[in-house]
Amino acid sequence: MEWNLIYTLLLALLLGCLVLLLKCRLHAAEPGENTALSVVVDANNDAPELETLLKDLLWLRNNQFLRAEIMVRDLGLTAEARALAQTFCRSEHIRFVERE
Repeated sequence: MEWNLIYTLLLALLLGCLVLLLKCRLHAAEPGENTALSVVVDANNDAPELETLLKDLLWLRNNQFLRAEIMVRDLGLTAEARALAQTFCRSEHIRFVERE
């Protein structure tokens, strides 16, 4: 009797996980052929949260929840922050736009 209850609970948990995954997958719309989506991150000063934000966006993109180009726009980063951002962007295929 105990094993039937455990199997039922595990099956219900598995079914719940599958429904959740399906729901997330359905919400991840794919842009059309003539449509492009870009996420622009404006960064200035030393931008301490920039790396964390980019890692979160990359996680979304790598897991197919976000189908978009990620772009970092330099709005006055310090020299050290700019170098770190450029290195990170190069390694993760993120476009870095220099300040004009």
